Amino acid sequence: MALKVDLADTAIGVAFDDTYARITSLRVDKERSLLQVSHYATREARINGAQPVLDRTIVVATSELKPGSTPLEIGYNWLKLHPEYRDATDC
Repeated sequence: MALKVDLADTAIGVAFDDTYARITSLRVDKERSLLQVSHYATREARINGAQPVLDRTIVVATSELKPGSTPLEIGYNWLKLHPEYRDATDC
C-alpha cells in the first residue's frame, strides 16, 4: 500500500509529481501516534534501493485515527485527510 502525491518541496530542493509515498514507520500509544512517511521519486526507485526525496514525520492524536482492517490502512486513511495528502491517490 502506498500513495501517489505531488511534492512542491523536497529534501533535495526539486519538486516532484507523483512521488511514491509509503508509511515506513507507525507507532501508536493511547495518546499520540507517529507516522514516518518516506517519499520516493517513483515506485521503481524505492524497489531499486534509492534514497527518499523526502522523509516526513507526522504526530497525530490517536483519537483522530479511524478504525480500519490493519494499522497501516488506518494510517493511510488518516494521511488522506492531512492537508499535504488530500489530493493523493492509492497505488
